[in-house]
Amino acid sequence: GLAGTDQAESAPPTARPGLRSTLPTTTAAPIPPIARLLSVRGDEAVVRLAGPAVVTLTARERCWVRIARSDGTTIGEETLVAGTARAVDARTPIVVSIGNLPGLTVGVNDRPFDLAGLPATARVRFVRSG
Repeated sequence: GLAGTDQAESAPPTARPGLRSTLPTTTAAPIPPIARLLSVRGDEAVVRLAGPAVVTLTARERCWVRIARSDGTTIGEETLVAGTARAVDARTPIVVSIGNLPGLTVGVNDRPFDLAGLPATARVRFVRSG
């Protein structure tokens, strides 16, 4: 009698099948990467930037870097020792020449960017899309 009725009333309501489909999903449209490797030819790579970007160069070992504008004007050139880092605003196209690429971590907007496949002495052109 009554005991069975009490249990039925205290049971949790059953889920309605259509309810879940009305919730927004975050996996349907992944955020596109800000940087994409366009090409690698010999010792030169071209990286396309899809928006405002800061390129970071962090030395794990001693390495040489030269940062220039696309017209060849040098912005900076130095030998980095392990543990030092440099950040470069890449709102305009830049070219980064690197000696000892295996000893350097290159990042775009605080995310590591993989340049595997390039030789130890390499040049990376960062260009803007659009």
